[in-house]
Amino acid sequence: MVANYLSNNPRIPLEYNGVRVNFCKNPECANFGVPAQTEAISQGQKKEGKKERDSYKLTGSTKGLKKISVPCLACKLCNEYPPIKSNLGIFEEYQRISKYLENIPRELCCPNVVCENHLVGVSNMKGHYHQWGKTKAGTRRFRCVRCGRVFTHKKPAEHHDLAFKNPEIFRLLVNKVPFKRICAIAQIHPKTLYDKIDYIHQQCQNFAASREIKLIRGHVPMRRLYISVDRQDHVVNWSQRRDKRNTQFSAVGSSDNFTGYVFGMHLNFDSSLDARQVENEAIANGDYANQLPHRRFARLWLKGDYSKVCLDKALELTLSKAREGNKDLVDDIIATYDEAAAREDVEASDSLTANLKFPIQGMMIHAEYTLYAHFRFLSNLFAHAEKVRFFLDQESGIRAACMAAFGGRVLDRTCEAYYVKINKTLTVNQKLKIMAELKSEYDNRREILKFPDISDTSLRRMMIEENIDKMRPMGPWRDMWTEVPSYSMSEPEKQVCLLTDVTDYDKQRLAIILDRASLHGIDRFFMQARRLMSITERPISSASNTGRKWQQYGAYKPSVLAQLLDIFRVHYNYCKAGDDGKTPAMRLGLARSVLGEEVILRHQSRTLDEYNLLKEED
Repeated sequence: MVANYLSNNPRIPLEYNGVRVNFCKNPECANFGVPAQTEAISQGQKKEGKKERDSYKLTGSTKGLKKISVPCLACKLCNEYPPIKSNLGIFEEYQRISKYLENIPRELCCPNVVCENHLVGVSNMKGHYHQWGKTKAGTRRFRCVRCGRVFTHKKPAEHHDLAFKNPEIFRLLVNKVPFKRICAIAQIHPKTLYDKIDYIHQQCQNFAASREIKLIRGHVPMRRLYISVDRQDHVVNWSQRRDKRNTQFSAVGSSDNFTGYVFGMHLNFDSSLDARQVENEAIANGDYANQLPHRRFARLWLKGDYSKVCLDKALELTLSKAREGNKDLVDDIIATYDEAAAREDVEASDSLTANLKFPIQGMMIHAEYTLYAHFRFLSNLFAHAEKVRFFLDQESGIRAACMAAFGGRVLDRTCEAYYVKINKTLTVNQKLKIMAELKSEYDNRREILKFPDISDTSLRRMMIEENIDKMRPMGPWRDMWTEVPSYSMSEPEKQVCLLTDVTDYDKQRLAIILDRASLHGIDRFFMQARRLMSITERPISSASNTGRKWQQYGAYKPSVLAQLLDIFRVHYNYCKAGDDGKTPAMRLGLARSVLGEEVILRHQSRTLDEYNLLKEED
């Protein structure tokens, strides 16, 4: 199927399994969501009236020093230049990150293959099965009415050595205990620890799938979702003294600001691939001779491309210095736009330099393909949500991926998107000063209004309404930004940009939405991941190692890093209670109580129908 897909040599990449992202991403343009034609239309065909050309033309980006230019679509209606992407590559990446949801085993049924009840699940109890007590371990047993066979679920830790140590190791992994200390505390060999991580990761993925499949099927009501989206970089240590360069990856995460539930934390790394085998196939397919979106392995960083990447050092140095010395939020927003516009591919955010190296095991994914797959994954989870509002970090790749996956919902007004930018350079004292000035402003307004009982929230929204009239365009795309007073010291200075149409909102309603615009949901998860896992702690660099970074407890294998991010996400959602005594999963409706690590570890892979029948362990 892939061979036929690639052999057509189209004008732009063909649609693949429902994925087609090559269209204008400007919501105000008539071409928004309208894909470009895949086959070229000659002038003769147009004159004869056989076919009409679309409102796009092909062009190439020539910025930067990369040898292979990035082809773009030039929208004739709004003059936007979205880079072309491989639909096949996006689908492959979506399959990778959503695989845990699709691999739920079939429902438990009579194991007798000649019985009439074979393949009839235990959810159909009446007339098919009887409950037949429990085993000594407390596992439910069933008896088939037809053949009399008694059967039960297999224990998840069956044939797993030292299973009684699993809960302790699980807790140590998510409480910043280094691997060597875990081995010493649990009295296990390092290889045993890595085997335990494999097992815990598989159990966490199975457990998360059994709950999150309910979102896809609409079994959990979701009215309004306020989703914050951002990326976090992670560095993997070098493992060879002769090449002391790090490998840097990026993970995109999304969290609901109200419940705190983290729906995904996806690293741009595929551990299942053999780099040497892929490289040989890429050479055989002629990938190096093709433009990036027309390659068989478009989503992957090939070793040849990785080694040839050379950034414009002067531009990079200028922009980095401007960002480092910048203390004004508006200047920071403009600098971010300038940095994106200077890239060869405006949506590509991989920051590759000579100090970084190609991963030794597995393969790195182009960051923008992970972004596209992440939002497609979210569109599947949120299919039954009445309204979704995205609060995005200011990044063109995140914006494009959101518009590609939720374009239809943007048009029917069930999805909105906003940029949120906060000043991350402020010290604690500066933040305290800003919050004190804001409180003083509230007091002054109470005196002027002669309404001493009016809440801070009402006053803040009144200020936002005033700022709406002062919106200003910024950047080459003339995005409309407005200042939003913060309600939290974690976001003392904040600017919000409208990315989708909200013209039917009055100022009062828009002020309420802008007041809720925040990245605090995903930023809190990022902070917890840094603080509670030794492997994800920020590395330290010094002048003597020329930009290289070493993390004493950091990962040497990116596959382990990816596993621990998945493990921590499940623990964060189901085991960590907030000040209200509830976990994010409880607030969202996916759990009824705080779960212990033991519940996740002894989880049996069941289908949703079984979970409706059997009592949940929580």
